[in-house]
Amino acid sequence: MIVRCGVCVTSCVKTVLAITSVTVWKVISWSITATVEPTLHVFSVGIDGSDIHEVLNVSVDTPENLAVDWVNNKLYVVETSVNRIDMVNLDGTNRVTLIAENLGNPRGIALDPTVGYLFFSDWDNLSGDPKVERAFMDGTNRQDLIKTKLGWPAGITLDIVSKRLYWVDSRFDYIETVTYDGLQR
Repeated sequence: MIVRCGVCVTSCVKTVLAITSVTVWKVISWSITATVEPTLHVFSVGIDGSDIHEVLNVSVDTPENLAVDWVNNKLYVVETSVNRIDMVNLDGTNRVTLIAENLGNPRGIALDPTVGYLFFSDWDNLSGDPKVERAFMDGTNRQDLIKTKLGWPAGITLDIVSKRLYWVDSRFDYIETVTYDGLQR
């Protein structure tokens, strides 16, 4: 059992909600619900198990998904229950809400810091329809990429070399792909 900041990190974990890694830094970050105190936390640890530390423990509401900007040392957090996307330094300082308007149920997130793009999925935006969006990594310049033939777009990943976005549709049980501009579906 590893205990940090009064929260049991391994054997007291109730639910792991999200996980991301940066192999260049050899770091893994994850969010959990603890059984000892029913709160949500975001942690980071070296791949070898060393240097475990809590990144977020205040005002964390269902951190459904995480993504790391390895260029600027930022962690992006999708907060599903409060419909927002936050960005924080990897040490937990300077937390900023990037996107909070016109979100219904944000889920997946992926970053390409080489071109400055943030991609995310929303199961139920204000229009009532699911979609996949792209924005700049500061949350500005939001653009709809996919708005048709979607159920529950969830997990997102990128092929940075070919500039393609992949997502899982949890309702229709398939994986799809488009270019960063939403073409070639």
